[in-house]
Amino acid sequence: MMIYLSKDYINLSISHAIDYFSSVIWNTKYDEIGDFEICVPIIDNEMIQEISINDLVWLSDDFRDVRIITSIKYQYSIENGYYIILSGYSFAYVLSNRVVWAQTNFNTNATNIIYDLVSSNCISSTNSSRNLTNLIINTDFQKGEIIQAQYQGEVISDVIKDLAQQYNFGYRIFYINKKFTFELYEGVNNNLTFSSALGNLLDYTIDIDGNNYKNSALILGEGEGISRVNVEVSSTSDYERKELYVNASELSQNKDSEIHVIDVEKYRNILSQNGKSYLENYKTDFKFECSVYPQMYKFREDYNVGDKVQVITDYVYNGSNTIQGIITGVVESWSDKGYECMPTIKF
Repeated sequence: MMIYLSKDYINLSISHAIDYFSSVIWNTKYDEIGDFEICVPIIDNEMIQEISINDLVWLSDDFRDVRIITSIKYQYSIENGYYIILSGYSFAYVLSNRVVWAQTNFNTNATNIIYDLVSSNCISSTNSSRNLTNLIINTDFQKGEIIQAQYQGEVISDVIKDLAQQYNFGYRIFYINKKFTFELYEGVNNNLTFSSALGNLLDYTIDIDGNNYKNSALILGEGEGISRVNVEVSSTSDYERKELYVNASELSQNKDSEIHVIDVEKYRNILSQNGKSYLENYKTDFKFECSVYPQMYKFREDYNVGDKVQVITDYVYNGSNTIQGIITGVVESWSDKGYECMPTIKF
């Protein structure tokens, strides 16, 4: 496997190609920003000195999946000598460097909200210094019911993550036809089964974490005292009810001036959507982490992040030892131990 580096955000002209390394960890995620770590012994001092923060890196396995170096660490030990450790994130990381600049109101589906926010804050902003060179949007994918929402000041990647997890789709930025292309997408149901009996499941951990679980929210908007607008979002009662408070006073009933005012019903719908998005961060986490035998089913060829798969285990959950879930992440690693592939499946 080769590792390629570039400083060119247009043509990706290669500045260095590395065919030696101690280890590579390449974490691909479905509805979040992926990350990586590359550990390289220092052989060519001149080359190492030319590597800098914000350089681009990708693997020969998938030239579309370009990532950004955000950290460089130099390390020395008597046993192992000199090393450089490069780490960073998938290209969607650039969306964490932009916020919703102006108050923006929506009455549309989740995917259109995302497309509009990325376009107006990263591509066609009236402040040209905010626009990201060579970034385009593929708007083919559509999903979600019509919702009313309002944003200002939120980090773009946080909004995307919340909506993607609420409506079960993924996002990424791939380098396609010499353009960094932002797209939303869904995986497929490819009818793959992972099982120790089939010989493709090496080990696994099932983690059911409800420590932070909340299912009911009181959202408070504009106003003072008893006149403050409030909305309840809840799905249960009695001992099962777990509440939290959301201060949404930054959400305004004014569209762009005191003259253009959002009516109370629409404003309450905006607060309700804000509460639902907030509760997405407080779900019970059902997570299945495993190591798989990579020769039977190959990542990117037979399955990908976002795909629906089946896992058969010795653990019985809800009366069955068969788990249906979505692959939300895959950690690949290369080292002197060889290649390992570790999917995370949420169900």
